[in-house]
Amino acid sequence: MKSLLEMFEWIIGRKAEEKPAEPRRDVPLLQFRHGGRLTVEDTFNNVLFIGSKNSGKTSSAKTLYRAFLKEGFGGLVLCVKSKQISEFQELCQECRRAGDLIVFGKGEKHVFNPLQEASNTEATSLLLEIGEILSQRRSSEVSENEGFFRQQCQMALRNLVVLCRVAKGHLEIPEIGKLFAHRATSFNQLADPTWRKKSVLAEALDSARERAGKDTDLEMAIEYFEREFLALGDRLQGSVAATVSGTLDHLRRPLLAGLFGGESTFTMNDLLYKKKICVVGMPTLGWDEKDVSGDEGRIANGVLQFCFLRAATRGKRETDAFLISDECQETVSRELREKLSVLREYRVATVLLTQDLAVMNARVGEVERDALFSNIETKVFLKQNHAKTRRWAAEEIEEVKQAQSQRSIHWGKGAPTHGEQESIVRDFRVAPIEFLRLKNGTEKNKCVVQSIILRGGELLREGWHQETPGERDTVKIA
Repeated sequence: MKSLLEMFEWIIGRKAEEKPAEPRRDVPLLQFRHGGRLTVEDTFNNVLFIGSKNSGKTSSAKTLYRAFLKEGFGGLVLCVKSKQISEFQELCQECRRAGDLIVFGKGEKHVFNPLQEASNTEATSLLLEIGEILSQRRSSEVSENEGFFRQQCQMALRNLVVLCRVAKGHLEIPEIGKLFAHRATSFNQLADPTWRKKSVLAEALDSARERAGKDTDLEMAIEYFEREFLALGDRLQGSVAATVSGTLDHLRRPLLAGLFGGESTFTMNDLLYKKKICVVGMPTLGWDEKDVSGDEGRIANGVLQFCFLRAATRGKRETDAFLISDECQETVSRELREKLSVLREYRVATVLLTQDLAVMNARVGEVERDALFSNIETKVFLKQNHAKTRRWAAEEIEEVKQAQSQRSIHWGKGAPTHGEQESIVRDFRVAPIEFLRLKNGTEKNKCVVQSIILRGGELLREGWHQETPGERDTVKIA
């Protein structure tokens, strides 16, 4: 019979054996022509496809999407154009992942309540993010005064969230909007018995006062709506009210209220841990003017992106996930810009597609765009018509030193003397004009899109088949 010590050692040994192995990061996803590979680890360091309109960037990126799906990734697909929805549905069908697909949007069966499990801080940040999406202000345009204004909006939203939780026991966007609509706008109105009798905000303030005790959040909410908000100048109070009301008004409209209210049919953990794939079926450009507007599409993409990023960075996982954004200049958010540098630690592969520097700068500003692109290790350059983007691409690949000989003739009193001098000059490894000459799959070599890839310090020239990866000596799925 085994001793207690032997039994203990045996149990410990068994537990060590049963512990799951650390997920591998060197698993190859794509195989290049000359033996190079794109691994899971490479995609965690982010991937950019950049090429002009009709350059073949979307069809090239599908090769990587197929690799993700076959490797068992879950994740989120943001949508700018309606055709992106059907394209990803077809890819999931092709890769036998249709059962994992969630299409979230008008006419679909799914509901996602972003406030269902959100803390007060997360709920406030989400509402503030939506306000910025609607205002479409670039970070480069935010002045010191704008920063102060953002802080004032944050205070209003934060205290509304606190009061809603007191009044209802949970968070609901329609209720948050109703509370704000019933606010007092002056000290005289605050003291008016009629307002106090009819206002749901007054009722919430009374409930908060009864429960406040040592609850600092409740005390601050009471102080804000009974003193601080009313003390704001008319102009500032009006601006804050317009921004907060506008944000909540969009979320209270029937379409978005139906999509983002009630009991969620899926969670972000389904995408991150259970390998589900959510396609936002609400394009930022809208489906049609009557049913889905651009604002509704931007909000839907913004809400799901925000919640996905917050959930992804909440804890370490052993499962892999992706975040895909085609025409990313339309969907890139403050949250993504802040978290892109750390997503690799949480096993999230971010794939961004865009046309050129001009469209990115127009949306987020040159400084923010530069910071965003600096966190992307693998850049796939396709045919580029924009001169400044071609120059930038050549500079990203850097220059090389080359020896150059120069001959000279010196004339003196006698016969001329010939000399030769060698100097070191710097030149582009890839000249800017080469990015203009890349084929987009419509020329002689039909269906093959040419690209120049920079991965870390490695330079590759690869073709991508628009329909069948690996054909005609193109990038293969490993």
